[in-house]
Amino acid sequence: MRILFCNVAAFDPKLGKSGTLLSLAQSLERLGCECTLIGPDELGGDRVEFERRLAAHLRRHAAEYDVVDCDPNVLPPDRSALPSGVFVVARVQLLARRYADAPAQRLPLNGRIGWWLRYRKELRHVRSLIPREYAGLRAADAVITLNSADCSLLREGGITDVHVLPNGIGVHHRDALMQTPVGSPVAPRVAYIGNWGPRKGLLDYPRVVACIADALPDATFTLLGVGPQWTVGGVRRFFPAELRNRLDVVPVYEPDDLPRLLAACSIGVFPSYAEAFGLGVVEMLAAALPVFAYDVPGPADILGGEFLVPPGDVAELSRRAGDLLADTDRLARERLRARERARAFDWDEIAVRTKRFYERARND
Repeated sequence: MRILFCNVAAFDPKLGKSGTLLSLAQSLERLGCECTLIGPDELGGDRVEFERRLAAHLRRHAAEYDVVDCDPNVLPPDRSALPSGVFVVARVQLLARRYADAPAQRLPLNGRIGWWLRYRKELRHVRSLIPREYAGLRAADAVITLNSADCSLLREGGITDVHVLPNGIGVHHRDALMQTPVGSPVAPRVAYIGNWGPRKGLLDYPRVVACIADALPDATFTLLGVGPQWTVGGVRRFFPAELRNRLDVVPVYEPDDLPRLLAACSIGVFPSYAEAFGLGVVEMLAAALPVFAYDVPGPADILGGEFLVPPGDVAELSRRAGDLLADTDRLARERLRARERARAFDWDEIAVRTKRFYERARND
């Protein structure tokens, strides 16, 4: 089977969205598929120029593939622009509507007006993408979402051929994470993996840290992958001065370093307001970290109900995390359960399901 993956972002193993597609392609190739990946690095140009070049490339070359698996934002909105013999899949990573509709967060304006205005500009841009995204979804022969809530939302909106196939973690990465000790470190440390921004709970996490630190004076915190645009000091300034020395901030890390960085942590907290999946959640689970998160699409399909709280409920999120850290016997049990839960998100197994989906859908 010849498969073409098209993505609006460059393919980079360090990036969540494009990194997962790289892992999926590698797993599919182990099943005998031929995978080609095309992003901005392959065709060049800015966003508008890349879309134009991709549309031209698909018109000329789509017939060379059995499956075109494409970000709906760059999929030609007119299905007739592509050959009828190729099976076209729109793969939804994060719906623009989910991003735009996430509960608004108030940002104190003392010294941060410029940053806040940039964020509001980003939200306006995301909202402008919604019509284009839905056009691409409707043009596809089928749609893949990463969680059940997005599947339901799209079906309610009239896009009926929608299927759930979650992301996973690659075999090498998973096995390395599962080599971390399952026993909890002596000193309580809370991990967070993800970009540092309002959608990810930037304004909530300092309050979570304050609540846990108040209950557990020896607790410390590690923030991983906040993004190269942030300095350690820039992130720490969001926290009360008396808590900053409890924070380890790692803006960027190599994937092979993640097991070592998580080995010193006891649990994870993930207060994101909008996700399609939640790769950081699965990575923490694989490293034997129970994870508490907001009950939003993505994490809601990964975690059990006792680890989910309503979005924005900082007090309950902090209470549950603190209670688990204080109960060493329960923490030991939950760390074992966390690792077992991560086994459900194996890219090789998901690749088998993906290949079967391609084959079945093409033959229908």
